[in-house]
Amino acid sequence: MNTTMTSGQLATTLNLQAQKGVTSETYQPLLETGLQADLYEAAVEGKLKEVDRSAFREFLGLEWLLKLVGKVTILATTTHFRSRDFFKLKKDGGIFFFIEKNFQDWFFAGTGKIEDPTAEHILRYHKLRQVSVDGPVITELGGEAKAETTLASIASLIEKQKNGEAGILLMNSSANIFYVRDLTGVLRTVQVLYSGNGWYAIGHLVGHTDKWLVTSLVFSCDSVSSEQMVA
Repeated sequence: MNTTMTSGQLATTLNLQAQKGVTSETYQPLLETGLQADLYEAAVEGKLKEVDRSAFREFLGLEWLLKLVGKVTILATTTHFRSRDFFKLKKDGGIFFFIEKNFQDWFFAGTGKIEDPTAEHILRYHKLRQVSVDGPVITELGGEAKAETTLASIASLIEKQKNGEAGILLMNSSANIFYVRDLTGVLRTVQVLYSGNGWYAIGHLVGHTDKWLVTSLVFSCDSVSSEQMVA
């Protein structure tokens, strides 16, 4: 049996420690209590899959960062989605009042990002329980692959509320947060919001230091444990 961690696993472990603010002092009790050894033993014996994570966190006095509010179905598409065709300013015949430079650089270069047709799928949307940067949010969602959505999914939701109608997306200038890969395959944070002037599309580096407020909604693919749908 190979007992060596891969470079990716090691990097993920170190990044998680940094996100959680673990120091040499706070790490020591994990060693001294033997809890880390117990978790390793349970992992080797395949018992971690039997653990109710929600109950485990409750026992430790921990709360989820995200509260799962609900789900929304994104209908199947039969044509390619072209970023430049949907994300257009009002003066160019679109519905957007403002499209920020990062968004343009990451999704409009050349002919713009083109996404393949997709099957019907489900997105989950969550409220933040406390202010947070992207890292802990993505971690709780289950990593980049589970947090990732598409521009086409964003467009599908906006289309239903393009003139400020009530719906799933927040309409009070609060952030609707998505994680989307850009033209080069790098995961970016996409923030869309609506004000009286219309829609805004803004791109952020994943890992930017600004914190998202508790008024924000976070969207992800349908892969987060239903244990998070709690009051």
